[in-house]
Amino acid sequence: MKNTHPLLAPLTFLIAAALLMIACESLPPAPEIDEAPVTSAPTAQDRQALIETFEAVERLFSVGWNGASLTATAVDTGTPIHTAVPLIANATADTTLNTGYQDALGRGYLVTLTYREPQGVPLWQLRLQHGTFLEGQPTDPASVETITLTFITRDDLSDWVARLIASDVPFLQDHTDPEGSFAEAESWRVGRIAGSPDGAVFNYADQGRRTALTVRDPIITINANGSATVRDGLEDGEVRTRYYLPDVVIDSDGTIVEGTLERTLLNFGEPATGAIVSRTEFADGSIRQTRQWGGDGVVFRENTTE
Repeated sequence: MKNTHPLLAPLTFLIAAALLMIACESLPPAPEIDEAPVTSAPTAQDRQALIETFEAVERLFSVGWNGASLTATAVDTGTPIHTAVPLIANATADTTLNTGYQDALGRGYLVTLTYREPQGVPLWQLRLQHGTFLEGQPTDPASVETITLTFITRDDLSDWVARLIASDVPFLQDHTDPEGSFAEAESWRVGRIAGSPDGAVFNYADQGRRTALTVRDPIITINANGSATVRDGLEDGEVRTRYYLPDVVIDSDGTIVEGTLERTLLNFGEPATGAIVSRTEFADGSIRQTRQWGGDGVVFRENTTE
């Protein structure tokens, strides 16, 4: 083995350190803090989950607008959630009940209870929708949250609702302990969406693990008849869906080249009240807006036109 000169090792170290400093100085600057972070490359499954979350929120506009007056209306469902549970538990297959729930902090939730029997297996599904902060902090953008729980026994459903009434669901308080919060459910899913000024869409979702997904480009969906929807984010947490007629032309990179814009739907949440707001802007300049939030067995709907 060759002997190394005693001064050669320190000298080699100094040269390497100098080269490292030069390389570091030549690196491009770090991105700005307010840039929307991309935590992972979106997969086809991620995008589909995000689209499904969008669609669940978009349906709220039709539910709130159809059959409602143009003023604030309290729709008495006649079934507070603790009463709705035994009703749905004894219902026939493909039964749906809608009601409202208000927590101890005065935040309202829109509640949907469904009973189905796919392939003869009884399944009770409970869905909660409300406005909240993206990560639970007042400095976060407002978002719309959809929580879907599936139960295979009516007792599990009843036990979870009893905890809900007792304010014993930590996740609904501060987005902590999802496993413990939804322990009675056979499966559960949380979808929380918010927009950002650069067009990104934040989607926090999934079972037991929080997945932070940022989609910088608009999500373009081509329908069977040639029409298209374009979904992206806006300032203050608004999420936007633009509906184009079948004359739309889309470039190879996904850019809308031309086409007739039929309407634009904006959705956003109000964390203080739990309300969800859907605002539709039509091509003729008219606007329809519906604002919904839940109470104890009551769904409040406020519809306005411009």
